[in-house]
Amino acid sequence: MWDQAMRSIVNDERYRALRTLGEKKQAFQEYCAQKKKRDKEEKRRRDRQAREEFFQMLADFEEIKSTTRYHKVQQMLEEDSRFHAVEDDAQREELFEEYLVDLKKKEKENARQRRKENMAKFRELLEETDIDLRSQWKRIQPLIEDDPRYTALEKIDRLQVWEDYMRDLERQEAEKREKQREAQRRAQKKKRDAFTAFLRDMYEAGDLTAKTRWRDFHPAIKEEPAYMDLSDQGERVPQELFDSFVEDLEGKLGRDRKRIANQMKALKLEVTTKTAMQEWREALDTEEFHETMERIPQQNLDIVFLELSGKALAKEKAAIKRNERLVERFREQLRTASGITPETAWEDVRSRLNTTSHYNMLGEDEARKVFDAYVAGLAEGDRKHPRDTPLENAEEPAEEKKHRHKKHRHRHHHHSKHRSDRDKEGKESKDKDASKDASRDKDKDKDKEDRRGREEETKRERSGRDRDRDHDRGDRGDRGDREREQRSGRDHERGDRKGEGAESARHRSSHHSRDRSRDRDRERDRDSHKRHRSED
Repeated sequence: MWDQAMRSIVNDERYRALRTLGEKKQAFQEYCAQKKKRDKEEKRRRDRQAREEFFQMLADFEEIKSTTRYHKVQQMLEEDSRFHAVEDDAQREELFEEYLVDLKKKEKENARQRRKENMAKFRELLEETDIDLRSQWKRIQPLIEDDPRYTALEKIDRLQVWEDYMRDLERQEAEKREKQREAQRRAQKKKRDAFTAFLRDMYEAGDLTAKTRWRDFHPAIKEEPAYMDLSDQGERVPQELFDSFVEDLEGKLGRDRKRIANQMKALKLEVTTKTAMQEWREALDTEEFHETMERIPQQNLDIVFLELSGKALAKEKAAIKRNERLVERFREQLRTASGITPETAWEDVRSRLNTTSHYNMLGEDEARKVFDAYVAGLAEGDRKHPRDTPLENAEEPAEEKKHRHKKHRHRHHHHSKHRSDRDKEGKESKDKDASKDASRDKDKDKDKEDRRGREEETKRERSGRDRDRDHDRGDRGDRGDREREQRSGRDHERGDRKGEGAESARHRSSHHSRDRSRDRDRERDRDSHKRHRSED
């Protein structure tokens, strides 16, 4: 190739522009490569143009559909110059098939678009018709079947649009109901908030505290507008709001009660039945505690003071009852002691009594008062029932009277000896019982105070609804307590009657009485041991 080109250009002046033959050959090769590339690009451009013009030719023929065959339109297309721009007939047929594929896609897209437009128009037709959630297709169809928008769709498409339209109606109705419910909830919440604000005002005015109960509070507010506005929300709603509000107050009361208890412990301050409210408050209001006192509401201060006063009163009553029991037991000791008559002086028996537990627990002054009252009672009994000498004894012969007195002295000495032994054993047993009873009383008082504290804490944590139910159960419990008290009273009466019978039997037979006394003592020891074990 180089040789042929050199013969053609050797006489040209530009041939000598390059000096060496190698440079000339290299330039020639570069020119050949560039020309080959330009020719290839030119051919590709002509093929692309011929392809586009061929597709445009097919598009200009409206008779061509996606189902048309090439051999049916070939003669008609040969008359167009664009047909011959594609030189190879096999390539022309390949381009024709490729065009049909694109044409089929376009037809399907156009059909889908037309279906979508027709369905939208049918939807407009349904919206123009009076249709609600109770409407049925079989009743609506005759009303719209003559409309072009109805006939433009297939049956399955019409049913699909109808179902979609009914679902939209249901959704719209559901949204409408939800909006109504939301509006109702907001209105009800506003009423509940108003009632809570009303409770807060009652609290600030002092008409409501943490100890207020619904059954007492309800009659006073049932005519209030804030309460009556809640009538459409049920009877329990006002009480539930009240219980929630009081529960918050109880929580604050518990915290305030703890602060006050810590302050009283630091000041070693106690409340008695004689302590006044103002005195107690002034004692608490120290410089360190003043800021805390300012944050404690007056209602809570009143409640805590009443609780402390109630505990002090209960403690005082318990002490009085314990003292009464000690007095009664000491009187029982005096009754069982020998040699005490209306003429007996305190100094004569003091040394015999001051070693007993009841004497020591009462103290000498109180024991002296009990003794004086007991001796006065004996004297009063002797005045009402004087011990006169029987008439037949005065008329007895001297010898028989002397013999009877001798026999009586012997029997009296024998009985006195037995009575002395019995009294000594009874005294030791009574002292032991008194000591056990005193210890048991202390333990019981301590347990009662602990139980009372736990019960008060439980009551504070209990909700209003549970408190009402507890109140009902408490009423039933009170009736049960009263019945148990009545039964207990009858049991005590029977026990008293049995005691009187035992006393009579003891007078009839001192030996038999002493045995029964020992049996009772052993039984009492066993009962006391069992009670101590159960209390532990």
